[in-house]
Amino acid sequence: MEFSIREINRWDPGDDVDTIAALAREIWTEHYVPITGQAQVDYMLQSFQSAPVITADLTERGHRYWLAEAAGVPIAYCAGVAEAEQLFLSKIYIHRSHRGLGLSRQFLGLLSQWCREAGLSRIELKVNKQNHSTIAAYKKLGFSTVRAAEFDIGNGFIQDDYIMALPIELIEAHG
Repeated sequence: MEFSIREINRWDPGDDVDTIAALAREIWTEHYVPITGQAQVDYMLQSFQSAPVITADLTERGHRYWLAEAAGVPIAYCAGVAEAEQLFLSKIYIHRSHRGLGLSRQFLGLLSQWCREAGLSRIELKVNKQNHSTIAAYKKLGFSTVRAAEFDIGNGFIQDDYIMALPIELIEAHG
């Protein structure tokens, strides 16, 4: 299956933020409701994956977003932000119909290029401890678990996560 990936324009994201927010709602509802429940998913979508938040991420907070499409249909998105000496991979979400096709590896290639250009030494992310399939996918890409952590995200919700990391020099080894 062929797909294309394009970076969202930081200064004029236009309708892309609505597209990403709608894709987030579909993916998150399917994937995370069994793990965290509908109430937490709704809260997190509004707080972290809504069009206004994505717009602010792009225009005010230094995030970069990429959108993948197949035959003009949005199928995945990825986002990150440079933090000190690392890149924080805040979002990589793939529609269930397109998982296992190499999108994660392609996103990782874009992120590693960003790291090299910015002089960042590693990519770090958070993943829910109960998200076993995603943990396995990140391990297959070369990530390792650094530590466990809990984050109070507001509204009485806690993220119970693993922090995973991938040094840039290991990306080629797992490419």
